[in-house]
Amino acid sequence: MTTISLPLPAKQKLRSQYSERVDVYEKVLYEFQRRLKQTLHRIGIPATIKYRVKGFDSLYEKVLRKLKSTGQQEGVVQLTDLLGLRVVCAFIEDLNKAEDQIRQSLQVIEVERKGSNFTVKEFGYESTHYLVRVPDDIVDSFHVDADVVCEIQLRTILQDAWAEVEHELVYKAEFTPFDEPLRRKLAALNANLSLSDIIFQEIRDYQRQLHHELRRRRDLVMEWSRKTPRASCVSPRGAFYAFPRLDIPESDETFVRGLLAEKQVLVVHGEGFGQAPGTKHIRIVFLPPESVLEQALQKITTYISTRWP
Repeated sequence: MTTISLPLPAKQKLRSQYSERVDVYEKVLYEFQRRLKQTLHRIGIPATIKYRVKGFDSLYEKVLRKLKSTGQQEGVVQLTDLLGLRVVCAFIEDLNKAEDQIRQSLQVIEVERKGSNFTVKEFGYESTHYLVRVPDDIVDSFHVDADVVCEIQLRTILQDAWAEVEHELVYKAEFTPFDEPLRRKLAALNANLSLSDIIFQEIRDYQRQLHHELRRRRDLVMEWSRKTPRASCVSPRGAFYAFPRLDIPESDETFVRGLLAEKQVLVVHGEGFGQAPGTKHIRIVFLPPESVLEQALQKITTYISTRWP
């Protein structure tokens, strides 16, 4: 029942046809969403996928609206959203990656970007809709009609929250007596959600950049410890400092005081961090810029090689 032949059959007959097939379509849709979710998770997108077979009453009303608006009386009506999936991601970046994957792995029939025509002063419902063909092996395994299509909607969490509430307030309501102040409030709320999506992505980008820079600085300290005589270090994880061990004849506190006096480099001696008895360490914080860190490490190397050639 992916198409309806015209003239439109009696409602009860259509309902009977729908009831005969709905269980099979639910199985088709479950398998389709399972595969898509697996594919997205494999490329690092922890998306939430919602799915549904459109209810008969909603489907029938939509067909009636379509026939009324087009005036169509012959031929067939294609049911493009009988099967529906919604991919919900936390970040805009993940939506873009999910789109790329859908285009690469599925046969795309149509793409519609809801809200793409808004001006910079307009805000409202935003969502990307892909109309795709359900893979042939799924269709064949459940013995359903050929060329079954599915609508895939892609949204951020905030876009999805807006759409759900707007659907209850506007789309499903018999009357929507919103005056100008209420419409302005709705627009302002949507604008805030849109801005939040953008800011969340910017924070994520900054966080990724910061992690990259900190890894580079950590690696700089580790490389220093491998090349510097009398120093060794276990690579830190999840910390902003390294804790290199020193093979020196004096206490680490004496070492730290001498380093500060001669080279004006301040590190912290290991005795203050519960090091194992008989060992000597210093703590090096690698938050400073790379250029500053490199200079400090070079001065430590010079100090060690001068004291213990």
